[in-house]
Formats: sequence, C-alpha cells, structure tokens
Amino acid sequence: MSDAAGGARHRLTSRVLVLDGDRVLLLLTQGSVPAQPTRWITPGGGVDPGESHHDAARRELFEETGLIVDDLGEPVRSLDFAVDYVGGDHDTGHAEYYLLRTARFAPSDANWTDDERIDVLAHRWWTAAELRETGDRYEPADLPDLLDSLDPAAGRRHSMTDTVQQLIARVEEQERRLVLPHFDNDDAWELGSLLVRMARERTLPVTVDVTRGKQQLFHAALPGTAAHNDVWITRKVRTVREFGVSSYLAGLRARAGGRLFEEAPWIDPLRFAGHGGAFPIAVAGTGLVGTVAVSGLPQADDHALAVEALDELLARLSG
Repeated sequence: MSDAAGGARHRLTSRVLVLDGDRVLLLLTQGSVPAQPTRWITPGGGVDPGESHHDAARRELFEETGLIVDDLGEPVRSLDFAVDYVGGDHDTGHAEYYLLRTARFAPSDANWTDDERIDVLAHRWWTAAELRETGDRYEPADLPDLLDSLDPAAGRRHSMTDTVQQLIARVEEQERRLVLPHFDNDDAWELGSLLVRMARERTLPVTVDVTRGKQQLFHAALPGTAAHNDVWITRKVRTVREFGVSSYLAGLRARAGGRLFEEAPWIDPLRFAGHGGAFPIAVAGTGLVGTVAVSGLPQADDHALAVEALDELLARLSG
C-alpha cells in the first residue's frame, strides 16, 4: 500500500499457523533492512492489490512451503501492529492468521523468490513451551499463548469460540448499556486516569485517549508504546465519529458481510480503521458526545479495556 502525503504506510498481511499436533512451523528470517531484527515467523506475507486475505494466505503458503490447500477456513486471529524498526516499507499493519493442521514435513524452497532465498535462514517446528524458553525473537509476541488456545485434538479455539454474529450482539449490547448521565472535562480526566491505572497495574503497553466533541481532553502513552499508536488512535476515533459506533463493531459488521472494513471501496485505510479500541461516549438524552480509545494490545483487548473503564465510570457517576 502506497504512502499518503504526510500519512503512515499501512500493510495488510496474511499468515498461516501450520500445526503438527502441538508444534508450529516457523521460518527464521533475517531483516530486509539493517534495523530489522532476525526473527522466527509463520509462513505468510503481504496481500496483493485485489486479493483477499484468504487467497493471499493460500498463495503465500504454497510459495513458502510448497503446500497446496483449497480452503483454510476463517481466520483464527486478527492482529494490528506497529513496526518497531526504522527503514521498513510500512509503518503499521493488519494481519489475519489462518490455521492448518498437517503432518510434519520439510518446507520446499522450489517456489521461493530470490529475496526469500537470501532472507530465509532455517525452519523449525516449535512447541509453546520451547518458545517461552528461547531467547530468540519470534512473532507475534503472544504466539505461545495463541498456540495454547488452540485445541490440538479438534482444532477448536478455546478463547476464540465466539462467532462474528455473537461478538456483534455483545458489542451492540455494550453500546446500548454504556450511556453516561453526563460527561464533562472532569469526567474525561477520571476516565483517562482509570485506564492509566488499569494499564499500569497490569503492565500494559498502551496509549489512552479521551475526547469530547473534537477536543482532546486526555492523552497518555505508557512505556512500550510508540508514535504509531497515536496513528492507530486517530484512525479508530475517526471511525467512531463517522459511523457512530465503536471501531470494533464497525470492523465486525464488515467481516460479517464478507470483507474487511478497510477493503470497502469508500474507506480510506490511511484515515479510518475498523479495529477494536475506540468506543463512543454517549450521554442520556443527548447521544454521542465523545470517544475513548486504547491502542497497543490485540484489538479485542484494546476494546475490552475501554469497555471495562467505561463500566467503572458509569457505576461511579450513577452511584
């Protein structure tokens, strides 16, 4: 995806968790620029223009391993990320992870590009326990937890069992319920402070933002965050203001319709993001008056943290 004037460069990627029992296939790759670290990653890569995430995952799987698969099903994980090194070809990204179970094999390099023959150094089948013990870098950072969440016997997801429609219903209920009696500058400060306290207690690397109208009333970036988190905040907040719903709900509704929010032809993905983390602040008898936003965690966790803080603020204001 190309640059926009003065904007961040955003990249869509698809990746495949190739599992043999409790072991996942990872490729050791060296960085394409000096600042990019060597790390273990799943097979996958960028989504080409006009290509779906699913088709990109199938293509990359064939190119990097030699496996031909007709259907990878629905993604088991969505991840928003910011690039933490200088000199790359993108600043932020969105990845969809698919799951494939197969017997262990040696990946074929017959379809590798010239760059891949330089960049791919090795392959290995890892367990979650081995990843937790290694000093090597791997991506995503929570890969061991993701592997633990996958049922090796049936291929079901323990912590990801909600269907998209169930998630939509849950978020819609949250938006109906979380209506405040009032919201002023002091309330904004209290809400932002609540989020910072929660994040510090849990050592979460998040950026927090609270607005009323178009005025930013609270903004804090905790250790582990970067300027890219501000970019995500801005894009998510624009989504709430434009569509009147949480950025998570906007993305879920698009997915229920068969595509990503950013793939809609009327959406500029450099300005809007249908990823969880920005939530509408509504006042009884008035409607939407502001936003609360979190960036730094997987999108469902960003959303959940914002909802948890709003729940607590509502209890305080209604008490």
